[in-house]
Amino acid sequence: MSTKKIISGLLALTLVFGGTLVPISAVSSISTVTASAATIKSGDFIYDLRKDGTAEIKRYVGSDASVDIPSEIDEVSVAAIGSGAFSGITTLVSVVIPDSVVSIDVAAFSNCTALADVTLSNNLETISTSMFVKCESLQEIVIPDSVTSIADNVFAYCSSLESVTFSENLQSIGFGSFAYCENLRKVTLPDSVTSLGNSEFANCTNLESVTLSANLETIGKATFAFCESLKKVTIPNSVTSIGASAFDNCSALESVNLSKYITSVEESTFANCKKLKSVVIPDSVESIKDKAFSACDGLESVTFSRNLESIGASAFEDCNSLAGITLPKNLKTIGQSAFNACILLKTVVIPDGVESIGASAFSGCSDLESITIPASVTEIGDNMVTNSNSITQTSNPASKVTVYCYTNSAAHKYAVTNKLKFELLDAAKPTYPTNIKVDYSEEYHQIRFTWDKVENAQQYGIAVYLAGKWRIQTQKIPATSVSYTTPKNLTPGKSYKVAIAAKVDGTWDTSNAIKNAITVTVK
Repeated sequence: MSTKKIISGLLALTLVFGGTLVPISAVSSISTVTASAATIKSGDFIYDLRKDGTAEIKRYVGSDASVDIPSEIDEVSVAAIGSGAFSGITTLVSVVIPDSVVSIDVAAFSNCTALADVTLSNNLETISTSMFVKCESLQEIVIPDSVTSIADNVFAYCSSLESVTFSENLQSIGFGSFAYCENLRKVTLPDSVTSLGNSEFANCTNLESVTLSANLETIGKATFAFCESLKKVTIPNSVTSIGASAFDNCSALESVNLSKYITSVEESTFANCKKLKSVVIPDSVESIKDKAFSACDGLESVTFSRNLESIGASAFEDCNSLAGITLPKNLKTIGQSAFNACILLKTVVIPDGVESIGASAFSGCSDLESITIPASVTEIGDNMVTNSNSITQTSNPASKVTVYCYTNSAAHKYAVTNKLKFELLDAAKPTYPTNIKVDYSEEYHQIRFTWDKVENAQQYGIAVYLAGKWRIQTQKIPATSVSYTTPKNLTPGKSYKVAIAAKVDGTWDTSNAIKNAITVTVK
């Protein structure tokens, strides 16, 4: 199931009331008032007398579009507004809450669809769950400095909300409190905030700018998911954890600065951030979880943490612009489909110490030419490298990939089993020219020799067997050249035995050169 569906389902179907999940359709029914000995009606208000001698408004029964809640009713101080007291009153346009009020209960103003103007009490301590949920006309809210916490879903679906002024003493914001506030464009959180709840600003599709608290410690799951206009975010170093899907589908996000104290990049944290071009993963990070950067189409550069130990399944799958990667030395595992369909990757070097490579880890990397795999790798999943076709759902061995590996290693066996080209890194390197080719010129009676380059050669030499002895013709062919052309006008029909030697690490390997000598006849 997609992140968007999960968020939408949680917010649209449920709201939290005292730990119980209640359908959002039931919010408007919270207006019911149960008569008791302490319940009193005074004018347009029904209220209860509390044990401390103050009043709690249980329900507004008037019809005014603008309501100034009194600080006293029947000479009793109004200290609280009860659950659902104004819920579902669709004619309410503005409300002023007096400074005598210190608490407002669950869903007090939920579903007041015409409510556009709210003045909160300067002594309010908490903003309770779903207090203004679905107040679709509310454009601005000032949260007084007396407030230290905002509960779950408080302003969810306030689709006209454009401006929020936060309490300077605010410490935490709960689940989904500003989710689906589609007109919210800028958020500046005070430095007093230490935590953001799950889905906090999810689906705020016009949110362009976010300034996070300098003392923020945790960012919840899907906190900014589907904020499709957000272009840049700086996560302060005070942050130690970022939840899964925190920035999932932030399709305009171009840059992100991560806290240097996070230890993991969680599942789908930056998935589908299609304009993200580069990312530096701090050295504190030890694991990158599944799909963390999947489908980041524009991602060109990744700087990995030096202490990274694991890359999860599909972590960089479908990163179509990623042309090169340098994997860190401490890496131990590469998950299934980790770099699947990274079509611009050409060369991959797996560092020594990696133990397992998951199935399809580099499948569909259509430009991949070489992959170097150390002997430390003991497990390789199916289809590690293939040419895959997403339309026909078929795959076959990657014909142009060369696997560089060690004798009898897992990679060697994988290459043989899957009929891949391979080169053994521990095979003895020849110290003499091989693959010698000869071209003849009948016009000039010349012969031209070419050969494969010898690794670490300093120069090449040519010797000819004449009159029972090997005679040196030249020892001055530079290492940069792998060819030699004889003088013109050699005797047609005459045969020569020729040896080509290389000087490697100061020594001429003449014995192997002579063993591999060739015989040529002048034309």
